[in-house]
Amino acid sequence: MFKILLVDDSATDRRLIEGLLKKCLHFDVETAEDGLVALEKIKVNAPDLVVTDMQMPNMDGMQLVEKIRRLYPLIPVILITASGSEELAFRALQRGAAGYVPKSRCNELLQDTINHVIDLTRAESSFEKVIECATLTQFEFVFENDFAMIAPLIELAQRMTIGLGICDEPGAVQAGVALEHAILNAICHGNLEIGGPLNGDRTLMDQRLAQSPYKDRRVYVEIRVTREEAQFKVRDDGHGFKYQELTATGRKTALLGEVGRGLFLMWAFMDSVSYNPIGNTVFMVKRRVLSNLELETDFEIAEVGEEQPRLPEILGILVPCDSSPLIELKKPKLMVGRDPSCDIVIPLPSISSHHCLLYTFEGWWYAQDLKSTDGIQVNHVSVREHLLRPGDNLSIGKLEYTIDYETTALRANDIDPPADPF
Repeated sequence: MFKILLVDDSATDRRLIEGLLKKCLHFDVETAEDGLVALEKIKVNAPDLVVTDMQMPNMDGMQLVEKIRRLYPLIPVILITASGSEELAFRALQRGAAGYVPKSRCNELLQDTINHVIDLTRAESSFEKVIECATLTQFEFVFENDFAMIAPLIELAQRMTIGLGICDEPGAVQAGVALEHAILNAICHGNLEIGGPLNGDRTLMDQRLAQSPYKDRRVYVEIRVTREEAQFKVRDDGHGFKYQELTATGRKTALLGEVGRGLFLMWAFMDSVSYNPIGNTVFMVKRRVLSNLELETDFEIAEVGEEQPRLPEILGILVPCDSSPLIELKKPKLMVGRDPSCDIVIPLPSISSHHCLLYTFEGWWYAQDLKSTDGIQVNHVSVREHLLRPGDNLSIGKLEYTIDYETTALRANDIDPPADPF
């Protein structure tokens, strides 16, 4: 029987979700009220999978993910997300979680999400030792709108990424999830031209699988794995889509299980995600992992083209307006706050535990307040989220900085910045 450890500080939610899981006869469910208790239970009798709430006392979901990834790397973790935990959830996905389900849609999505992760985790192959000797593998596939092709193709991709040292088992599960959604999007949204969530009414899908021109379209998948990175290219025969508009729906919409859920997971699990101009080809890259706790993604959406030069080591600088230390921006996404888990730790009373997010989009820096106590200001105006132009004043709590960066060095395509994507 497959053993699941459910972690939630709410006794009511634990009972509801436990009852939901026990409806599936092959799930054996144990519960814990917070992350610390969960780790003790894992130490005594390790489960096959952990399902955890994000916001808990003592140890929250993100901290639990990091601990499990480091101590028990073969145990996948699925997040239960609530409104207001978007940034924590996104960061936890980067840190090693295998998936997420909005708490408001557990009854609809949780069991299927668990089954997907179980299938991907159990993927094995008898030619692992042969793969370990390879220095480069490359495959090209062309197939009909056949959902049965997805599982074996993902298994192959996972074995290749593990065998060539790109990532470990949990990282391979993440890559498999991203590739699965890319192919599902190509079939359903691309070739069959079906809008809305993929778990909706199957009547239209079944009709178009048997109708021309939809049934005549193909899916094209290219996988190239070296010792440094894994590249995945997925193309369909559809008319494409305006990925910029989907980007504008934001992570909050996706985390509620609505439009953009698959694209959100692709962003979270891959190091970069690119589209061709019409939007019928997605190009994803997962680079070799240097550390289990250094999994970061490039949030940039760009057009597929020739290989671009790497970003500079320092992407920008926050120059303090007082005697505070200068802050170098070395990643395309940075969590700012008082909590030690943040990328930029500012241990001051005016700074909330997870105060704000700084991120780049198409060569420009943006700031997003995370419902902090003292908020953020751009040029002395309080904002929730805002573009940061070079030279702008950014107030974080009671601290003031001037942001300095070069848009050309960050590969900005236009003189004018794009609309705020989130």
